[in-house]
Amino acid sequence: MKDELEKKNNDLSSVEKEADKFLKNSEKRLQDAILKDDEETQAAARELLQLIDSIAEHKEFMEATIAQRKELYETADYIASLSSKTSSTNPHT
Repeated sequence: MKDELEKKNNDLSSVEKEADKFLKNSEKRLQDAILKDDEETQAAARELLQLIDSIAEHKEFMEATIAQRKELYETADYIASLSSKTSSTNPHT
């Protein structure tokens, strides 16, 4: 009976050691997964911020281009109106 109890005690001790080892390995894998996830999240956040900056720069470029074209069209309209004003005041046409 004593031998049987010692055997069960040893078996229980072995199971406890395996469970402890499994728990430690699981905690380590969890920490590794969390670290990897954090790194991937930070990388994605950096990429997103770069994309947002790029979009902002492109928007500024497009606004400047549109403003230049508007000025160009206004100048062209002004020049065209000068031509028609000259024609109406010049009797030779």
